[in-house]
Amino acid sequence: MYVESKIGFSICSKDQIPAPKNNQKGSYMFKKGYVIGLCILATSLLFTCTADESTVIGPFGTADKFLTIASFLSSKTILYTEDDSCTVQIKVLDRDKNPVNNLLVKFLAQLGSIPISETTDTTGIATVTYYSGSTAGIDRIIANTGLKSDTLFLTLVPLPVDTLPGGDPVPGDAPILPVSIILVAGQTSILADGASTTEITATVFDST
Repeated sequence: MYVESKIGFSICSKDQIPAPKNNQKGSYMFKKGYVIGLCILATSLLFTCTADESTVIGPFGTADKFLTIASFLSSKTILYTEDDSCTVQIKVLDRDKNPVNNLLVKFLAQLGSIPISETTDTTGIATVTYYSGSTAGIDRIIANTGLKSDTLFLTLVPLPVDTLPGGDPVPGDAPILPVSIILVAGQTSILADGASTTEITATVFDST
């Protein structure tokens, strides 16, 4: 013989709890305390708020909200066009400032090329290699962990080639890569009237 039994309960408001009879006072108080206890337990399980920003976690949240991008750096910030390269690293920490292992980080570059994604190691670091393309300019590199992202800017400059009178490259003549640029404005402030101008001087320094 098959017997099916069903057990269920409902949470009702204070006004919906029936008034107890004199001979049921003890049972009524027990049931009322049981219902209140269930309400408190359900609330604590569904909502856990942190002290910072009152972020809700649990069934409605994600641990990625508590990740911190500690650093997002490249081995050099100025590159030549035509397949110059550099190492790009991002370091991710959890809410307790510990390295986050095996986290998928997605990367995006606008001018050059970079791997689509990489996972962090035991030190919380994901390492990829960036390659410049044929276009000069400022490349914007974006790293994304899901809810957190950071941006890195790389400067791509044309590859200079010294030539002989016949147009051939000078043998053994290595190009000089600029390492810093200083911009100086002739005036520190001008009117925002669409007509005022000022002169800006750029000074480029190489490694020597």
